[in-house]
Amino acid sequence: MTGTDKIRHRIIFACTLLILFFLGACNRQDPWENPGEYTEAPEELAHLEGGLEAVRETLEEGQVLVTAKQMETVHIALGSISRMDLSGLVKAFGTIALPPSAEASVSPFIGGVVRNLSVIEGDYVKKGETIARIEHPDIVELQREYLEMRSLHEFLAEEYRRQESLYADSINAERTFQQIKWEYETGQAGMQSLRKQLELIHIDPYRIIPEGIQKSYPLPAPISGYVSSVTANTGVHISPQQELCRITANEKAHIDLEVYERDIDKVKTGQRVTFSLANHSHPVPLEGSILKKSQRFDPETRTALVHARILRMDPALLPGMAVMAHIHTGEDRQYALPEESLVSDQGRDYVFRFAASGSTEHLHAHEDLRAEEAYYIFQRMEIDRGITEAGYTGIAFRGPVQDSVRFVVSNAQALLAEMKKDISGHPHAH
Repeated sequence: MTGTDKIRHRIIFACTLLILFFLGACNRQDPWENPGEYTEAPEELAHLEGGLEAVRETLEEGQVLVTAKQMETVHIALGSISRMDLSGLVKAFGTIALPPSAEASVSPFIGGVVRNLSVIEGDYVKKGETIARIEHPDIVELQREYLEMRSLHEFLAEEYRRQESLYADSINAERTFQQIKWEYETGQAGMQSLRKQLELIHIDPYRIIPEGIQKSYPLPAPISGYVSSVTANTGVHISPQQELCRITANEKAHIDLEVYERDIDKVKTGQRVTFSLANHSHPVPLEGSILKKSQRFDPETRTALVHARILRMDPALLPGMAVMAHIHTGEDRQYALPEESLVSDQGRDYVFRFAASGSTEHLHAHEDLRAEEAYYIFQRMEIDRGITEAGYTGIAFRGPVQDSVRFVVSNAQALLAEMKKDISGHPHAH
């Protein structure tokens, strides 16, 4: 074979290989055109074609790619869509409040020096539990007077029975009997008065003996609850009716809502209420129901007071906290997502649907080591925004959506920012 023939055969062989290569490339399926039918692992394709940048080159319009590390850093989370009753709402502001029976002040009946103060703010106490003792000479004197009166009463009772017997037998004059009867009944009243005074300071009069006179009396908790304030300390002198501490039964708390004049007729007893703390410290909206209208109207604020029951009391709810509430005056069940799921761009509202995930391999700089980097792809979807209440916004989709589809439920704004960055820095990304 001549040299010319050899060259001709090599050219034909090279052309045949090129034709076979291009035919194989044309028949290869694009994984991002139909990710549901494509079977090759996306991370393998991304590795073969150059990592994350290669994957970004395949993104369709309205898609955005972020790494798992980015999602963790900016707190992007996925969740499912909910169905909620969001229509027919009356918005109101108010506070967590306590009924008078759920709040108690601890004060002494007889002033004195505080001894054995055993509570601090935040302590839980049971009804009847001793909080402190009050010490004063008047307490000793009261017990002494009671013991004297009790002894005198026992003497007068015996004398009364004797004179009554003599009078019945016509041995004694009626005047003498009436005199002893008056003394007996007067002594009995005096003893009962001292007995009630001792009971008021929680000293059992039936257990007092001359050898056991106490110099102090206990201050028990009038209700079960948490100590919300302490205004005295051991050793200080406290006067009668001066508050030593305050106890609140927070589990009996309710909501006091200020409802505007234009909405008051819409509010009825038993209607559902969803509410959240004004400082947004509670992540999940809470529920209640309308208890009653107070029939009080404030002409300055043009609002009426409405009481609402808290259905499931949470320890995070404390009296005095401000709340924002929505009263459900009518029900319309619809799709809803947390407020952070929605973004607005150029007058349109969107949410981000999870589309795909995978991982790529890349080489560490200056090292012959491969590392995987996980990524997520999200599809922007235009929606119609509904009303917002208790942290959730009603959503109307432009087409059918399955309940199993997952959406971004927190910090969707970060995805919009990433998408705009791609548009400005990577024209191919749409």
